Amino acid sequence: MNLLLDLGNTRIKWALEQNGEFIRHGAGELAGLAQSWQGLPAPETAFGCSVVAESLREAVEGLVLQAWGVPVCWQMPQATALGVRNHYDPARLGADRWAAVLGAHSLFPGRALVIVSAGTAQ
Repeated sequence: MNLLLDLGNTRIKWALEQNGEFIRHGAGELAGLAQSWQGLPAPETAFGCSVVAESLREAVEGLVLQAWGVPVCWQMPQATALGVRNHYDPARLGADRWAAVLGAHSLFPGRALVIVSAGTAQ
């Protein structure tokens, strides 16, 4: 089972995933995370994508460590990953956008793609 974290500008989203299925999920602010996670089964791994300040990312990772003793593997933009070559400066590319590129490439390998993201626009 995996814990998936998405730390965005407006809220923190999380999901427990097992065999490609979401078992539980939620969203909110840092203050409610620990309570939301009470009684959940322990994930074996934790993966995160963050566009927030490092201090908030570290606080969330601390809660994950406290709840389950699992470190978070954070997605960071790179020059290359999973068969994708990044022509943009990784230091200036958002982790959320890099994750979207990797996901799209995974779903549609070898195809030219345009990725459109509206963030949390409703």
